[in-house]
Amino acid sequence: MNFSLPQLEAFVATAECGSFKGAAIKLDKRSQTISSLVASLEDCSDQVLFERKAKSLCITEVGRQLYASAKRVMGDAEKLASLIESIDACSVGKLTLAIDSFLHCKQVIACCSAVKAEYPDIEITVLVGTTHEVTQWVQERKADIGLRLALVAETNQLTLVSAFSFNLLYIAPASLFRHGQVVSREQLQSLPQIVYDAIHDIEFDDSYLVSDQLIVTNNVMQNISLIEEGLGWCVMADIAVQANLDTRDLVEVSMEGGQRDRWMAECVYCDEVTLSLPADVFLQRIMALS
Repeated sequence: MNFSLPQLEAFVATAECGSFKGAAIKLDKRSQTISSLVASLEDCSDQVLFERKAKSLCITEVGRQLYASAKRVMGDAEKLASLIESIDACSVGKLTLAIDSFLHCKQVIACCSAVKAEYPDIEITVLVGTTHEVTQWVQERKADIGLRLALVAETNQLTLVSAFSFNLLYIAPASLFRHGQVVSREQLQSLPQIVYDAIHDIEFDDSYLVSDQLIVTNNVMQNISLIEEGLGWCVMADIAVQANLDTRDLVEVSMEGGQRDRWMAECVYCDEVTLSLPADVFLQRIMALS
């Protein structure tokens, strides 16, 4: 039995619309074309799929049985077409990554380098922004995949994959505290707190907003510079600040009675079908950081 995708497409549309005319409108084809495709499918299958009456069209029992399978085949064909488009996009050699500034660090950049090593001719664009901007770039398809702070609330119409966990550290100026010093809540409360603007999105407010004096930023490098200047302290991801701690420009302090907390990073993208191979390499590398 030989059949074609156009025949199946015409049959499925006719079954769903209840008429050749409705299927023709749905597929933007002529009614005669739709009826001919369905008739040719009936000929090659040697089955009657529709009972044709003067003013109506009624699907037969055989047609109902075929419909479910034909619908699946059409769905698989669409997925295959999307995959081919994704592969074609890779051959053009472009990949856009969106990175949350809160997580911007050497380890993440190394994951970008791993993609470049596997696809030497690819052109990689890295967008660095806030948690909200990363989400928006992916939703608007300005980025193929994003890495962001894990949000408590789900993001509609995006695929979310847990990436890795990290420690949240209290980081303060080396000019005010010793590395590892235990400080009271009152000591931190008396100093300005530098806050990454996504802290409200991830519902850290109660436990991590300590000071009455807030300096809000949208970039972790700004946070580091402000702390180095002695303008305040901040809660930061260990991976984003480790290099600066190693040089002792900044110090980690501990709050009395407190302990290190952990949070998650997650990757976001539109769907599995359109995720390109280079983007998948980035995803796998990021997940390996856990």
